Amino acid sequence: MCWRVGTLSVYVISGLGIAFSLFCAVMAWTSGQVAAVPPFVAFIIFGFAFLLMGGTIELTDDYIRTFTPLGSYELAWSEITGYSVISGTLLLFAPGKQLYIPAPKEWSGRDKHQARMFLIKQLELYHPPLVKGPSLLIFSHHCKQKRLPSLQ
Repeated sequence: MCWRVGTLSVYVISGLGIAFSLFCAVMAWTSGQVAAVPPFVAFIIFGFAFLLMGGTIELTDDYIRTFTPLGSYELAWSEITGYSVISGTLLLFAPGKQLYIPAPKEWSGRDKHQARMFLIKQLELYHPPLVKGPSLLIFSHHCKQKRLPSLQ
């Protein structure tokens, strides 16, 4: 079985945040309030960081894979040695690897409910322990695929 879900809300919220912050930065600059510009630029940067975290999530019996603007990342269920939950966001750990999964409440698509139940089932099946993860820097690393497979 293969479940695919997206993260449309991540894109919408990030896009609106970027647009609003850009508007505010331009208005502050043009009105001569230059000191107000840097916080808006910081929000724009954070907005782009969140855009890079969104994408498509694919769950199968063998692996969990994410497709982001930065590439495709995959972990086999059997590799997972622990997981952490940070504000609903799931961080899966394997030896020398970690995979960031946007919060299941942010998932979109017609299969989102079945995919959530499948994720719970897989975590119960493989019993990785809940571990204390990092509070920041929750990007995936060391599990990037060499070639991006087609989404069909």
